[in-house]
Amino acid sequence: MNNLDITVIVGQLVLLALTFIIIPIVAQKYGRRAQDAAEKAVASQGFERDLLFKNGVKMTESKVEMLLPLAFAVMYAVVAVMSLKSGLNRTLLWIIEGFTFVVVGMVTAQQVFITSFIKRVFKNSKDERLHTVDVERFIAAATAEFPSWLRAVQIVRFALATIGALLVIALISL
Repeated sequence: MNNLDITVIVGQLVLLALTFIIIPIVAQKYGRRAQDAAEKAVASQGFERDLLFKNGVKMTESKVEMLLPLAFAVMYAVVAVMSLKSGLNRTLLWIIEGFTFVVVGMVTAQQVFITSFIKRVFKNSKDERLHTVDVERFIAAATAEFPSWLRAVQIVRFALATIGALLVIALISL
């Protein structure tokens, strides 16, 4: 494994760690406003304001809920530092990157393709009211409350968790 390979692997881990710090902080800071905007958009369609929350649609991130993504950030940072100090542990990287591709990739895909994901969930819901909610409208209202650059960070995390994880797996397999 050459220095460029190590740089790519460590870079992917560090960038992933950063996204797991940035996104929950932004969600914690702006999430309540986004939730309010989404609820107002749903209420303007004739539904009760708490319909989204009652059905698991939540834009907020509590301090306790931030612990999981921050733990991921620590995990990625520790593996990056270990890789620089002691060399790459291929077995550990296989586990971390496999987990990243499958779990983080799936969760992040839901964030990147949020409108499609929620439409599918609402369409398949037993709650008939959800079938007629204008999802684009409340997602647009919520999105407007977050910093405009958040979407780019979410897309970067998705790319790092999917393409980046596959690239690292390929590099450690050579």
